[in-house]
Amino acid sequence: TENMGHALSLGARYNYKKWTFNASAINLGSIKWVGGAKQYSNNGSITISGITINNLNTAFTNFDTKSITDSVQKAFQLKESNGAFTTPLSPQVFLSSYYNFNKKNKIGVLATAEFLNAKTDLASIRPAITAGYTKTFGRALDIALTYSYFNRNPYNVGIGAALRFWCFENYIVTDNILGFVLPYYKSAKLPVPIPGYISN
Repeated sequence: TENMGHALSLGARYNYKKWTFNASAINLGSIKWVGGAKQYSNNGSITISGITINNLNTAFTNFDTKSITDSVQKAFQLKESNGAFTTPLSPQVFLSSYYNFNKKNKIGVLATAEFLNAKTDLASIRPAITAGYTKTFGRALDIALTYSYFNRNPYNVGIGAALRFWCFENYIVTDNILGFVLPYYKSAKLPVPIPGYISN
């Protein structure tokens, strides 16, 4: 293909006694668009003064919707340009730490940030933080409880389980169990691994 790109991922882990520290970054790169590349841009603006309501019965009768529609179409005409251009990927950064009380109990915290289109302004950063606790029952079952804050939504209580059998390991996980019973708490998801939810 003519449209080539590159991406780099980095990661590191450090163990100290009962502590484990992890750091990683993914999607460090860009794509260069060459074949059939087109860009569409716009830099228009429009100001609407609003509606003066003296009488509710006639407030919208004299409202000139056609002139507003024409102004919007004129202000927001797309400009097309041809030629190669480069777009950055959306890097993600992960920082986590786990503490093992013993082989059966562990806690952890994970912080992530996704930089949309590699921008660093606050509006383009999707932060997330998750805290979790994992309990191991016997040699085959792990149960995890988590609390997450992501997409600027604090209502994310998760639960997960891992069942090991012979050479197989089966997982069932949700990061927002409240969404199953309370539709108000449903939220858009940002993929966030469960801290401390690591099989031995």
